[in-house]
Amino acid sequence: MKKYVAILLIILTLAISACEKNIPLGDWSFVDTGTQNTFFELSFASPQSAWLTGWFEKGPEATEGWQILQTNDGGKTWTPMTNQAEQKIKYVYFINDKTGWAINLTQDLLGTSDGGTTWEILRTAGKSKIKYNYNNPTAPTELPDPINRVKFINEKVGWAWGGGKKDSAVEQEGIFIRTVDGGKNWQKVEYPFTSELKTLFFLNDKFGLASDTKAGIYKTLDGGQTWQKQPDDMTRPSINGISFINEKRGTIVGDTYIGLTEDGGTTWKPIKVKGAYLNDVYWVDENTAWAAGDKGKLMVSHNGGQRWEHVKPLLDEPDLANITKIKFLDINSGWAYGNNGLLLHYEMKK
Repeated sequence: MKKYVAILLIILTLAISACEKNIPLGDWSFVDTGTQNTFFELSFASPQSAWLTGWFEKGPEATEGWQILQTNDGGKTWTPMTNQAEQKIKYVYFINDKTGWAINLTQDLLGTSDGGTTWEILRTAGKSKIKYNYNNPTAPTELPDPINRVKFINEKVGWAWGGGKKDSAVEQEGIFIRTVDGGKNWQKVEYPFTSELKTLFFLNDKFGLASDTKAGIYKTLDGGQTWQKQPDDMTRPSINGISFINEKRGTIVGDTYIGLTEDGGTTWKPIKVKGAYLNDVYWVDENTAWAAGDKGKLMVSHNGGQRWEHVKPLLDEPDLANITKIKFLDINSGWAYGNNGLLLHYEMKK
């Protein structure tokens, strides 16, 4: 009996693999923005309108190298934000065509309700402590709040964060704030992480996970008001990307590592990925998830994150192309981006 069960399992496995191989894939193509920027955030306000935050050491002096690009044709062409230098903006996040938020060079949080034509200061940066671990009596002990990221899940609920660096040279106070009224008021949460955040993911306005540079994983069920550090796993690398499709099933990625959970992050099934330093992961639907990493690495799963296959984008010099972020609008349209002006667009074959 055991023999027949084993044979049946082999047949089912082969059948499933065959079906997965027949799943059609789209094409990844390079989109030329005319820059060499390292891109940090791509936020689509609609299928046609999006904003792309990037930085380049030889970028615009007025914005200290930061450059915001905008598209109104679904990503075919990208043009610089017209009033970026005037507003001294370095980072933007939009939730729809009209509503967006930004961080300026002095770490203030701004908001717009007219698609970026005008901006107002929603929160003026406070002061955060910093300690330099060497003898320099003239070094500052306080600096403007080190906010460098902002993210919203809808028009009301959002988060902003930064700092927390701790190494042999410096110890910087971290900041984590949240809003439930579109940024009019911000609640400061006692910084719950051991060090700098590497990645922050929210599925909705309550359920979220985060990872810091010390490989710690943290979970919240109340929208970031409180965080619980999850049990450490010494066999797990530092986590670069997190994505969940629901409150039970999700994936974390790192150096030659993919972790799959079916219980909301209590336990993780490790999946070794040879030769792949992965930076980000994104669930598109219950079956489909994508992962991306250094040297142009792209991977896809069509069976709920159980197995992954490599996908090769058409890149001239993949060794110079590190993909740091990936996201999808739907099953037919996705984007991946990273350093050296790298911006890739995925379209399903017709």
